[in-house]
Amino acid sequence: MDLNGLFGIAWENIFIGLLGAAIVSFITYIYEFIKNKLVEKKFPLSGKYITNYEDIVDGKRVVTTALAELKQKGNKIKGKTWFKDRTWVLNGTIMDTGNIYGVYYSESPWDRGIGEFFLSIDMDRKMFGLWSGYDSANDIITSGKYIFKPIINDVEIVDYNRRYSSQILKISDNELGKDYFDIKDLDFFTDSNTTSFCKIAVIDKKVVGFAMSVVLSLKELLEYLKLDIKDLPKFIVASKNICVIKTVSVDNNFHGMGIGYKLVKSLIDDATNNNIRDFACVAWKSGDTINIKGILEAFDFNAYKEIENYWTEDSIKEGFQCPSCGNPCHCSAVMYFGTF
Repeated sequence: MDLNGLFGIAWENIFIGLLGAAIVSFITYIYEFIKNKLVEKKFPLSGKYITNYEDIVDGKRVVTTALAELKQKGNKIKGKTWFKDRTWVLNGTIMDTGNIYGVYYSESPWDRGIGEFFLSIDMDRKMFGLWSGYDSANDIITSGKYIFKPIINDVEIVDYNRRYSSQILKISDNELGKDYFDIKDLDFFTDSNTTSFCKIAVIDKKVVGFAMSVVLSLKELLEYLKLDIKDLPKFIVASKNICVIKTVSVDNNFHGMGIGYKLVKSLIDDATNNNIRDFACVAWKSGDTINIKGILEAFDFNAYKEIENYWTEDSIKEGFQCPSCGNPCHCSAVMYFGTF
């Protein structure tokens, strides 16, 4: 037998086999690559989100707001969500039906929280579903609703300019109550004023929201908030200057897009750039709803005190119409404080 011929045939068969395997692998790779790109185009989920999830706090079921960031590769998503000092890792798979199933677990090795989540994707990249798992904080197995709302990217945050005043006042009348603000209130915010900040959210030259803050001394803060010094957290009492987030208002047609979050972040950035580290915020409460609770908690603010009928006297004196109760206003105020 010709060994050279035998080995030649063997090497030829091996080469053909390897070549065939390489072709199959290449075709499979191209197929998976195209399939993943189609999934990414159909369900583009990479980005930052504001999430709402049902949780148990002090024995009561509440809705908590947390930030999340997702990265996508084909039909796989990975990301993190965090609330105050806790962070969870998310791993999920996107199905052809537009549903996501996945697992979450705590980033900390000392936190045994772990579970699963199931979400359905809608046309606006919002995701609605459920989570279920072990709640290490309460030492129970539980579940709840889970919502992801994408933070919109094409919004521009700019400083106040008088050309925006009519649009701002329209949003104010609709969201805060008729005549709550007038043009004199807006003109207080000027480029030369380093103790006050007014930020405007603009999409395609249209104002969709605004936020205002002012820097006060401790004495001025007590007068403004109508509080006694014993009602303030110690870090605020020890502060010389406090940035008060006075107003955050977003056009009703643009709620749930992260615009309020971006406005508050811009106010915080401006204040911290001017060496102001301590913050206060008066949050409007109507019934059981606190208007910017989720945003403030996302920035690690904490509620310290609730005052009933907080705006009653001012609404009578200034004549503004509360969108919830008209005039006089009987809504409560919840005092939030934070430091950076």
